[in-house]
Amino acid sequence: MDYDINQFLEMRPKRDGRMRPFIKGTRVEALSIISDSETHNMTPEEIAEGYPHVSLAAIYAALAYYHGARDEVRRMIREDDASLKQQVGAAQG
Repeated sequence: MDYDINQFLEMRPKRDGRMRPFIKGTRVEALSIISDSETHNMTPEEIAEGYPHVSLAAIYAALAYYHGARDEVRRMIREDDASLKQQVGAAQG
């Protein structure tokens, strides 16, 4: 049986309007799962423990998305980091 990662992921806007990949049917951003894997060296099984409502297949789909579109995902992460720094700077005013 063939699986398509699009059965697990969907692009939709965040509150700020930027389009990001989410796990379908959840509020979990694929970038969060990717960060857990890449930044925290967590295995997919360890990540799944933190997201009990997300299937292991969906976690693997998020990781497959990253490995298939690294440049795009890294750009999104840089944008999110810059936006967060700007928000923090504005709050510290």
